[in-house]
Amino acid sequence: MKYWLCAALIVLSVQACEPGSAEKAPAKGGAAAEAAAPKAVKVEASKDGPGIWGHLGIAPAHAEDAAEPAPLDLSKIDTTKMIRTIRAELDVPEGVDVRIDDIRPSLLPGLAQARMILSKGNMSEDQMIFFSNDGRYVSAYSMYEFDEVVTSPVAGFYTLKLKAIGGQDEGESKEFQVSEDGKLLTMGDFWDTSIDPNAARMAKISLDKTASRGKQGSKVVLVEFSDFQCPYCSRAATTIAERIYPEYKDRVEFHFKHLPLSFHDWAKPAANAALCVKEQGEDKFWKAYSYLFENQRSISRANIDQKVRDMAQVAGANAKEFAMCYQENRHAAEIERDMAEANSLGITGTPAFVINGRKLSGAQPYSAFKQILDEELANNQ
Repeated sequence: MKYWLCAALIVLSVQACEPGSAEKAPAKGGAAAEAAAPKAVKVEASKDGPGIWGHLGIAPAHAEDAAEPAPLDLSKIDTTKMIRTIRAELDVPEGVDVRIDDIRPSLLPGLAQARMILSKGNMSEDQMIFFSNDGRYVSAYSMYEFDEVVTSPVAGFYTLKLKAIGGQDEGESKEFQVSEDGKLLTMGDFWDTSIDPNAARMAKISLDKTASRGKQGSKVVLVEFSDFQCPYCSRAATTIAERIYPEYKDRVEFHFKHLPLSFHDWAKPAANAALCVKEQGEDKFWKAYSYLFENQRSISRANIDQKVRDMAQVAGANAKEFAMCYQENRHAAEIERDMAEANSLGITGTPAFVINGRKLSGAQPYSAFKQILDEELANNQ
């Protein structure tokens, strides 16, 4: 096969701390990923060969019994649901208009294709997207011919978990959806348009032990994933502290979760220190939060131990209790759980915010927070 279909989505450059290619965690989650866990098989395949199944010397287990994929039925295609799902999964910024046009059958029998147009003002970008013929599953990722694969919820397809070779993604796990004949594949998950992606995302977040403030029990919840060493996190924290929290504290519930990035050498000790202070009171945690971000530029790996002692004093924590907690790294497991949770949500950079399931990435301006919060408050009266 000689097909090479490639598309890229570029909607906004955001300011955020991101890991380098060697440090990025593989994205997880999605309806397709959770619905099946296929056994992995590694195959050497030539470019002119018959595809993965031919190289394996086998036919898919259900190939003889499988029904032919239903043809494209335009009456079943709900582009509103597709756009809702795409916005949530790709973090399309508010203010960017999304349209789907030119729907037609694709090279793959079980998939249709269309053009997705993103526009804002006089600027626009477009790319090809793929979706199941009934419109339920949609993917905005690239499609490639494969040479080497590792070895399923749309009829006529299998889910493959591949490991990238070479390039900036070398060593990373990737998911592909491969056609039953094994000759073409599309990168990424199929997203299930029958579910609300924002509700599904929010359901993955545990709020049991997080530092929180604002209106407890509110129907609007803002969760902040942050790193005390990240300069963009400091900028976002200032926006939250000076404008967002004062304006919305009586209407919105605020939570903080830890995502110390691997290339920040004092971020984990700072996270542990903040949680040690939290043991002595929620109000003390938020004082520690302010101290760490406000003094970020003066903190280093060499002086972090002294700086967190100063932080504990400013926060009003008992010095002896704090020291014992900090020295034994008591909250290491909690921090790791927050990091794993962020990874399950596809969050690899900081800061990142989840507002009722809607993701907002980077050091966004006041207006970006305000727009989402006002919409969620209006929708949840």
